[in-house]
Amino acid sequence: MTEPTVTLKELMEEKFCSQEKELAALKELVESKFFSQKEAVDKAEQSLKEYKVQANEFRGTLKDQAAAFATRSEVEALAAQVVDLQRGASRGEGGSSAINAAKSNSQWTIALWVGIGLSVGGIVVSLFKH
Repeated sequence: MTEPTVTLKELMEEKFCSQEKELAALKELVESKFFSQKEAVDKAEQSLKEYKVQANEFRGTLKDQAAAFATRSEVEALAAQVVDLQRGASRGEGGSSAINAAKSNSQWTIALWVGIGLSVGGIVVSLFKH
């Protein structure tokens, strides 16, 4: 019944070897966690870049759309003009101005035809004189 004798050196070497294996395993675990975290950060950065591009495009679309809208002052001015036109139409003002414009146009047309007639008449007279 003799117990196996283990020297202190052997015991220390065994413990040292065991700790080296644990340290290597921990180092590998830490490296894999670090790599996973780096991949997650890279994906998050890429997603953020894509989101910002889409947000800028959307913002640009809204800006273009807002530029096409009428401003409050423009709408109010048009509304005031419509009200003025409605008031004038209810008093019959629009009809008389249209009639006057038509008379003026017909007078110009008559004057034009008279001028053309006189010109043609002058040409005809000058042709028969010679």
